[in-house]
Amino acid sequence: MWSFFERTKGSISVFLILVLMPMYTCVYLAVDTARYTAAETKVNGAMKLTANAALADYDENLKKLYGIFAMSQDEESLIAELSSYFSNMIDTSEVPFISDSFENVVYTEPAEFSAGYMPESSLVNANILENEIRSFMKYRAPLKIAAETAQKLDAFTQMSELAAVFKYGTEYKEALSAADGALIAVFDCFPENSETNVETVKSSLTDALSALPKLEEQLSEISDESEAVSKSISGLDEGETKVLLQSEYGYLINLLSAKGIEMLAAALKDDIQKLETASGIDGGAEELISNLSYFGNDLYKFLSNTYGNTENLVSKDSAENLNSNLERIASTDLSGLYAICNEQCNYEVSGLIQHSVWQVLYGDTGIPTEPKEDETSQNAESFDFYSDNFASLESLFAELSDKSKKLTQNAYESEYFTEMFARFNTADTEKNLLGIQYGNRNYLLGEAEYIIFGEDWMADNITRSVNTIFAIRLLFNSFFAFSNTEMQKAANAVASTLSGINGLGVLLNKNLLLLTWSMAESVTDISALCKGKSVPIYKNSETWNLDIGSISNALSETVTHDNKETKNTLSMTYKDYLKLFAIAKMYKSGEKEKMMKRAAGVMQINCAQEDAIFDISRCYTKVQLNSSVRVGLHEIDKTEVYGY
Repeated sequence: MWSFFERTKGSISVFLILVLMPMYTCVYLAVDTARYTAAETKVNGAMKLTANAALADYDENLKKLYGIFAMSQDEESLIAELSSYFSNMIDTSEVPFISDSFENVVYTEPAEFSAGYMPESSLVNANILENEIRSFMKYRAPLKIAAETAQKLDAFTQMSELAAVFKYGTEYKEALSAADGALIAVFDCFPENSETNVETVKSSLTDALSALPKLEEQLSEISDESEAVSKSISGLDEGETKVLLQSEYGYLINLLSAKGIEMLAAALKDDIQKLETASGIDGGAEELISNLSYFGNDLYKFLSNTYGNTENLVSKDSAENLNSNLERIASTDLSGLYAICNEQCNYEVSGLIQHSVWQVLYGDTGIPTEPKEDETSQNAESFDFYSDNFASLESLFAELSDKSKKLTQNAYESEYFTEMFARFNTADTEKNLLGIQYGNRNYLLGEAEYIIFGEDWMADNITRSVNTIFAIRLLFNSFFAFSNTEMQKAANAVASTLSGINGLGVLLNKNLLLLTWSMAESVTDISALCKGKSVPIYKNSETWNLDIGSISNALSETVTHDNKETKNTLSMTYKDYLKLFAIAKMYKSGEKEKMMKRAAGVMQINCAQEDAIFDISRCYTKVQLNSSVRVGLHEIDKTEVYGY
């Protein structure tokens, strides 16, 4: 029996070995996996801390001036510092332990490390700069957009269409002046209001009836112009503006048409028939004549108001003086309203950018940025609002009507360009969105205008901005002037006198006077805007500055006329107009990218004034880290990109 047990003595050891081997293997794998996972977590943490160290070393001048984070450290220095930082966190060979019997089971050793900026993350990349601007503005712009920009922008969603109405309307009124002689010929045929003789009245009405075909022939020659006006007005959205323009142009077009002439002819024929029936009858002639139907005809009323208003005619001397003032207004040089900055802004922006970049590469090159010698630059050109500025209005606002509901798409950038970059009329005491006064930092006059319009010579950008605003103000002011009853009466009285002096028709003089009156009002608006004041978008009788006797005040070298109070009216400042232009231009294909690059150029100029070696093309928003870490027999390879 005992021999049996002795022969089976080693069987349990073999069984135990068979059980323990897999168990030890599983434990080893579990420990190794835990160690690898812990090491991987450690590497990830080290990578993030290293990236934070890189991102924390942002360019201080760029952050101070423009609120934008970007790394600008030399790449070799960056790699050396980050490599040392990463190695110190990963290498545990020098880590002391409490007891010699304790073994570091998560031993890590750096095998390889490299770092570098992402070339496509440079701030000269328009998309990158746009993202940084949006990051800066997303907590600053929404309230301003909701409270100000959106409401004001709504008034300009049809600016392109309104510019077309003004253009075609002006052409129509110019063409209509050619029919002035035929209109006078018809009106002169009508009898005096005091005439009571039936035969005389009948003869006069017969003459007027016979003169109508000639008038109809004259008006038929301007049918294309009238059709263009009607078509442009019909393209407007329903609203107060469309109703106003229909009452101004639509009424006149319908009146001076074949249908309007036909209605007057019908009234005259009816009255002639009445007078023939009454011939030879004694008594009642005066009452019959006073009740003739042509008195109620709209075309006759128009002729009477235009050519028969002799009670309020101004004197010849006053009319000649006014005519002289009108000629002076027509040649107004708007650059005189911002002449204070002409010398300071007469330089080439690209020259300054080139100088600041070349200074980084080669030291001070002394690249000249002398004033522009060409005396025929845009500043000196006369203001042609027909062919130049109203055409540019149509082009500038062409995309706005369809995309105005997507306001926030470009509003962040618009706010940034106008709030963080100086205008030509920016005061030293004015603060940007960072709360820094412009007097306490480097800036150029007209930065915002350059970013928006992109003319290389800074002064030309200011000229384009002011001329565009003038065209807008003339557009809105003209709509009011041509529809205001009191202004129409005053203009008609002066025009009647002027027609006897200059030989032009009453209609032409009247339209010229109203247009020039609107120009004079626009000059005062520009003067106020250049001084930083606000001007109502839509004028009314209370906010209109110039009466007929004050036009000459707008001709002084420096306009001193104070704009009326703009309480409870939707008003805009010069800066608001720049925001509008920026939003409108960015809807055009490729314009936003160009504006971003110009903004980067201005940043380069101003930051280089603080730091001579600043180079915005070497300012990056993303860094790539590559690491290889040994953990026992394993290696952990990581490649990550970090950015702001």
